[in-house]
Amino acid sequence: MSFSIAVNAVLSQELIPAGKIIDALKEKNCEKAYKMLGRIDDLDYKDKAGGTMLMYSSVNGCTGVASWLMDRGARIDLKSNEGFTALHMASRNGHSEIVKALLMKGAKVDELNITRSTALYMASQQGHTTIIELLIENGAQIDFKSNGEFTALFIASQYGKADAVKYLTEKGASVDIPTNRGATPLFIASSLGYPEIVAVLLEKDADIEAKTRRGATPLFVSSQDGRYEIVKLLLEHGADVKMKTNDGLSPLLAASIRGHAEIVRLLLDNGADVNQKTNQGTTSLMIASANGHTDVVKVLLDKGADTSLKNESGKSATEVAANDEIRNLISRISKL
Repeated sequence: MSFSIAVNAVLSQELIPAGKIIDALKEKNCEKAYKMLGRIDDLDYKDKAGGTMLMYSSVNGCTGVASWLMDRGARIDLKSNEGFTALHMASRNGHSEIVKALLMKGAKVDELNITRSTALYMASQQGHTTIIELLIENGAQIDFKSNGEFTALFIASQYGKADAVKYLTEKGASVDIPTNRGATPLFIASSLGYPEIVAVLLEKDADIEAKTRRGATPLFVSSQDGRYEIVKLLLEHGADVKMKTNDGLSPLLAASIRGHAEIVRLLLDNGADVNQKTNQGTTSLMIASANGHTDVVKVLLDKGADTSLKNESGKSATEVAANDEIRNLISRISKL
């Protein structure tokens, strides 16, 4: 075959619309997509969502496709309609080889999507520690507030990604940066029940008494949410058992409201005031009685709760009791 004939044969090959390659990538059919690349008509074509071939290969881990596109000059920092770059997508989905290749090609490490989230935020949310390491090594701002309030450490703590939390703190992430409502990484980990993360943050000297805008501390929220192991850990590290929120609620009152009898006992064993009142003069005994938490009532009575106290409406625990069993329990103690 002569040279001219060969050239004409190549030129006569029908170009493949980039949309077809994107369809293959959406189906996670990396091999099919790769085979079509040589006859592509537009390297940076965008579909209706603003996604490019590089973005979809980054989402689904089609490393060969991504490399081919980058080697031929595909624009790496193009954004989808929602502001996602290929780096965002590869970072969120855990494709470290693609992340590495994008960074080597000069991808902007702190580019923001429409919710002002970075690639580091997304990798931290999913716990992709290898990618977190790559991003930080390439200059990612470790304490940047994505969405205007959430750091990478906060989101890793919120989603229970202990290894990511460990790595971020080892790399110097600030442990006490709060959200707009005042929640710190320690607060959110205490609320959601991640003792391993709580331990890491305490080891890094996280502020154990940091309060949210409503005055809640990690001890308060873990008592309220029934996180026994975390309550125990916080108390061992000196958390203030007698603190109060802006509404006058203590950890003991919060645990009593929710019916967490073992936490009530633990708090009392660590110095909580059994007769501590809310701003309305309500005690834990009144709260537990009114909510029908018999086991909590028993613990409080066993620890010497005063049955004669009354709230600002002039009612005692007996008078607000939800059932006869609780009324009888209190009456028996009152007669002793």
